[in-house]
Amino acid sequence: MNYNTFLIRYGISPDNFKAVVAEPIKTSTGYMYCLEQRTDINRQCPFCDSKSIIIKDYDMIKTNISINDNSKDFLMIKKVRFKCKRCNKT
Repeated sequence: MNYNTFLIRYGISPDNFKAVVAEPIKTSTGYMYCLEQRTDINRQCPFCDSKSIIIKDYDMIKTNISINDNSKDFLMIKKVRFKCKRCNKT
């Protein structure tokens, strides 16, 4: 499946995710898709506007993207948590 087509179909901007092919994984109730957030984007702290941002850790986020009741489709996102070196907020 084309990466950009998959994201656009679900209304997600592809700019924030790594450009990989998101093949669906068959589950017992539907399909699961996996994405990973990009880490190479220049980030800015929303609290102090500093550009001294480091990666703190990663979280896995599970989001329901089902469009009907017959199939339970999920989106798994490996989300990056950033930390500001100036104000120490995440």
